[in-house]
Amino acid sequence: MKCITQLFIIWFLGINVSVSAEKEPKQFIGKSTMTSNSIQWGVNIHAGGTNPTNIANKLTKRNLKFARMDLWGQDPVYLANFITVAKIMKAKNIKVQVVVNSLFTNGQSRSQDYTANLDEVEQSVYNQIKPDIISTKDLVSDYELQNEIPLYPNMNLAGTTGQNESDYDTPAGRLQAAALRGISKAIDDVRKLYNLPTRIILGTVDRRFGFLLYMQHQNVQFDVVGYHIYPWEKHASLDQDPWFGQGGPLGQLAKFNKPIHINEFNSGEIYSNYENKASQPVTETGYRGIYKHLNEIVTQTVANVEAVYFYEIYDETNKTIPENHFGLYYDTGLANPKISLLIATAFAGGTLSPAEKDSLTQRSFTYYNTITGISKNEIGAGISINIFPNPVKSLLKIQSPVAFNSIQIYNSLGKKFFSKHSDWIDNTDLNLINLSAGIYAIEINTKEENIVKTLIKL
Repeated sequence: MKCITQLFIIWFLGINVSVSAEKEPKQFIGKSTMTSNSIQWGVNIHAGGTNPTNIANKLTKRNLKFARMDLWGQDPVYLANFITVAKIMKAKNIKVQVVVNSLFTNGQSRSQDYTANLDEVEQSVYNQIKPDIISTKDLVSDYELQNEIPLYPNMNLAGTTGQNESDYDTPAGRLQAAALRGISKAIDDVRKLYNLPTRIILGTVDRRFGFLLYMQHQNVQFDVVGYHIYPWEKHASLDQDPWFGQGGPLGQLAKFNKPIHINEFNSGEIYSNYENKASQPVTETGYRGIYKHLNEIVTQTVANVEAVYFYEIYDETNKTIPENHFGLYYDTGLANPKISLLIATAFAGGTLSPAEKDSLTQRSFTYYNTITGISKNEIGAGISINIFPNPVKSLLKIQSPVAFNSIQIYNSLGKKFFSKHSDWIDNTDLNLINLSAGIYAIEINTKEENIVKTLIKL
């Protein structure tokens, strides 16, 4: 019997992969190697946790060579700790991008000071931020102007979507524009003074692209567009989804003719009834969504996506749902990785153990030879066999244009849970009511080919 982990197909893309019964697939070889892509792969690490050295070592192994951190420079203790962590990252050749926070960041003392003199706002922020930029200038590659500003209270006019520039002509919008002018000017003056290649990032979320245009016309300087998105598996392609406007979110961001950093990325399912446990249906749907949309990001030609940063390094269990399960690891010690980390590793070209590779191939996550070492040119489209409903609760129907003689069902570890042999049938029903909920591989054997599909049991 063939190794079931080498037979998975990309079921959600509708591709039926078949493998000849006379030919064994290639075996895995050494380190996972990505087909060339120019994207920078990173992760959010906030303040770096209690063991930044461990984080740096883990990221290096996974080839996640970029870390996004928070900078609260007005706190000298925080600033000193930040510099220590950033030096650890730099020693491991991990580049640091930071979110520059100020007294006008959401929740801070002046974040709703809407009647303030805007010239005073700009100058006070400049005076506050410039020393922080000087202190960190040799450790930071890019500085981001605060975080998720379009989501601050009262930012856009009531009843508007944030898609238009005029949506942000509000007291809150004008206040933040003044603050961002001060921060961006401080960064720009420091990089000019020290002749640095430092860049300024201004970010937005969902379809609030009017925010970027408003700030641009308010003379806020930025070189890179930042973007946060948590797409669901069921959502349309990121270069097509009409909810965001023509060309999807990537098409809208491309209008600014700047590099794009997707500096927060994870699955939309996290906001639903997310079990945060491999093999559970919503969690697995989220993993498929991550895989699906990363493929789109890598292969699209609409926008210059320079970087993708996963949110975030580990689960913050002290926070409430959904903030407590965004991590790529379950634990702060980084001993228990999630499938999302393995997907990130695969796209970044990092190291995957044989067991980790198996867990991805069993889910059909085989983008561009990354995991399996099997070229799409070496396997045919095979026979079109339909299984439905999928996901299934009890009765699974199998329809085939040709006869088949056996059916096997395996779990994610390759353990066989079901086997049925028959004398040349071409349609059958399987009662799976007693099969536990989870992700399985169903292998259907014909005379010439073995066909494998992913099966979700509810």
